[in-house]
Amino acid sequence: MAAHHRNKATGRTEEEVVSLFEEWIVEHDKLYNTPEEKNKRFQIFKKSLLFIDKENSANRGYWLGLNPFSDLTNKEFKTMWCGFKGIDPPGTSMAAHHRDKATGRTEEEVVSLYEEWLVKHGKLYNTLEEKDKRFQIFKDNLRLFDKINSANRGSTVGQLGPFTDLTNEEFKAMFFPIDPNRR
Repeated sequence: MAAHHRNKATGRTEEEVVSLFEEWIVEHDKLYNTPEEKNKRFQIFKKSLLFIDKENSANRGYWLGLNPFSDLTNKEFKTMWCGFKGIDPPGTSMAAHHRDKATGRTEEEVVSLYEEWLVKHGKLYNTLEEKDKRFQIFKDNLRLFDKINSANRGSTVGQLGPFTDLTNEEFKAMFFPIDPNRR
């Protein structure tokens, strides 16, 4: 019966919040190892939603919304993305919670792979923005390689190389330039 009562702070029923959480899970490709982990993340999600609703109702000139981090505490977010210490080490439920469905890797594992790749190929970027952009391309290419390799059942077709930080268009432009005189 309580599920049908609207929360005064959010204006939503518990059923609406559960539905919103389930949609958010699908939208952000979240996987949880256990029902307990999922419930823990749901409780954090509810607190995030409450904060978002409270801030938005104050009409401060900006609008907040749900994002891929809405199931993280502030401490977890700061630890993962800002370099602060103090949460579960890799391999615990927190790290496993962020496994990419396509690659089976955690974000931490992908970052580590990227940093090793940067060193191996002597990659340096002029700005942090460029490094972040190249990291996103690297991740996209890594997912593609994993997909191709899993479809080839053991044969390694796609692999990390010196051009893994390039889009297809950039690679083509560098190595297969269009000759304006050719028709």
